[in-house]
Amino acid sequence: KYLKNGGREMKYISTLIMILIIGISSFLGTQQVEASGNKNTTFTVRSVHSDLQKDKSLPYFYFDGEEGKSYKIKVAIRNVSPNNIKVAMQIKNALSNPYGTIEYTNQTKTDYSSFVDGSYEIKKYIEGPEKIDLKPNEEKVVEYTVNIPNKLNQGEILGALGFMDANDLEIKKDDSTKNTATLVSRLEYIISIFVNLSQKVEPTIIIEQTKIDVSTKFPKIELYLQNKSPVLIKDVNLDYKVYKKSDLIKPIFEGKKKIERFSPSTNMLYLLAYEGEVLEEGDYVIDVSLSGGPLKNKIDKRMEFTISYKQEKQYEEKVTDSKPILPKAKPDGLMDYIWYIGAGIFLFILGMMIPVWIRKRKD
Repeated sequence: KYLKNGGREMKYISTLIMILIIGISSFLGTQQVEASGNKNTTFTVRSVHSDLQKDKSLPYFYFDGEEGKSYKIKVAIRNVSPNNIKVAMQIKNALSNPYGTIEYTNQTKTDYSSFVDGSYEIKKYIEGPEKIDLKPNEEKVVEYTVNIPNKLNQGEILGALGFMDANDLEIKKDDSTKNTATLVSRLEYIISIFVNLSQKVEPTIIIEQTKIDVSTKFPKIELYLQNKSPVLIKDVNLDYKVYKKSDLIKPIFEGKKKIERFSPSTNMLYLLAYEGEVLEEGDYVIDVSLSGGPLKNKIDKRMEFTISYKQEKQYEEKVTDSKPILPKAKPDGLMDYIWYIGAGIFLFILGMMIPVWIRKRKD
């Protein structure tokens, strides 16, 4: 009956069963999850602008800097809790992330970005208190120094100060929680620092190379871009078309993106979703175009990438649904068909031999 009706009833029953399973799993799961961290904010942070600030309406620090000089910036930190607290400060570098925005991080390199020129790593140039003790309802104005080194006079320096409750910097572990999942909620205030240096630089982006990644369930094309210039590049349009190498007339898919922020003097691994109907081995071509924003001239580049048979099979193993939302790999390769044919012949011969064997047993 279910098969004759197109399996609708079975789909409804399957859906109900899945809802029950998810509900029961969620209920049981809540018995094994602990939540730690502050439920409420224990402190607030704000920038205290001086005459150095170019625009006092901005919540971040924005000023002109010259090589070999030092600049003072101030931050007001207020304890809004009834307890004594300790606030930790961390200097953040400004790197790029794979979605075209800025990532403020303690690191000098991430999986998606690194500095083209280490001279623009702001962590080297800021000094000031790393721990601030505050009594209940107390406010302190803390001073930090930004030291611009000699011979650094081109472009812009970008970074930030990060403030966090010192207790949240470490996740406590003990034997009582070793069999449970721990959800840690940590609040961090970020105040950006943007320094204009004396010599202006023309923004320059280089499109380096591309490849495809199928290691996750979402196949993606990786574009390697480089902001060669030490300036923040904003609102750049990215257009792309992907072709089979054997057919450069009709694209498999195409799209438009926007790089909202490209951090000064950094590399960026920019991710594009693979949107072809079929993921199959072969040679491909991608046309990439960058325009708009501060770019005076359009940047075009054609690159090639290859999807190997191994990558195709690797992706196919991750797609288990008969009607996946994501593109499914093409049918198995020639070797797989040979194995299937061989297995079929073996089963056929075995099927022919079993009745003969049964007859002999009866005789």
